[in-house]
Amino acid sequence: MDHPDWTSRLETLMDSITAAYRTLSNEATRKAYDSRPGVHEPGEQRPEGQLLPQECMKNAQKCVGVKNYVGSIPWLRRAIDLEPYSSASRTMLGRSLAAIPEYRHEAVEQFERAIRLDSLNISAHFEYAQLLEQLKFPLRARPHYVRVLELDPRHLEARERLDELEVKGPRFISPGSLLTRLTGRRKPSRPQGKKIVP
Repeated sequence: MDHPDWTSRLETLMDSITAAYRTLSNEATRKAYDSRPGVHEPGEQRPEGQLLPQECMKNAQKCVGVKNYVGSIPWLRRAIDLEPYSSASRTMLGRSLAAIPEYRHEAVEQFERAIRLDSLNISAHFEYAQLLEQLKFPLRARPHYVRVLELDPRHLEARERLDELEVKGPRFISPGSLLTRLTGRRKPSRPQGKKIVP
């Protein structure tokens, strides 16, 4: 109640939870959900209630497709639990987390893990660079745009963003070190006109 700006996201989340509850609390709809075609190899039996990473990703993609980023996050976390070394899942989770200001610090972690898992993941580099720009760290964003262009020289969006950073140059970069901007502390300045005695 103290955060009216969260209302739309919470309503979306509650809608997702309600839909899931209706599906899983009714035996017929739950069986229909669990027995969807194309999930198993012929003759293979899946333990009841067990989801596959591909299923979780598919459900997450549906949520992202309608900009329901809050709804996609639990599916993506489940996909990562099932397949922790998936760079694609972590990239998608980073994208969903980045859409919610309160979760952007975790989005940074997910993008960095995705890149460590697969340094050739163009989407991870590009989306991470965009997030770094939003967080006002253009110097950290730049090498990721460069990497995207190394991997795909025809990536027009990365070229545009890199050109924009080059044009803005130092004026776009806020003064102070990265540590200063993260902590909010500034080095105390020496008073003018006073001689320091050793």
